[in-house]
Amino acid sequence: MLFSDQEDLLLSNEFSLEQSKVIHGISKELKLKCNSRGKGQERYLCIHRKRTSNQLFSHIMSCGGETAKYKLLPPGENLSA
Repeated sequence: MLFSDQEDLLLSNEFSLEQSKVIHGISKELKLKCNSRGKGQERYLCIHRKRTSNQLFSHIMSCGGETAKYKLLPPGENLSA
């Protein structure tokens, strides 16, 4: 899997606890965020860049206002629509 500087990297749930700790440590050294998601056998790691709100907004705007993870809505637009 390729990792662009704009997308999250989801890792297999097959890493051991020790391997996950190493990945968390390396991510921290590289100034990336690393979170564990899911529960039990379905637990996996997600690595992504740390961004300010302005950086995130600029990225979403450069993608036409929507990414796989975010969608910009005009103020007052109904979120349930």
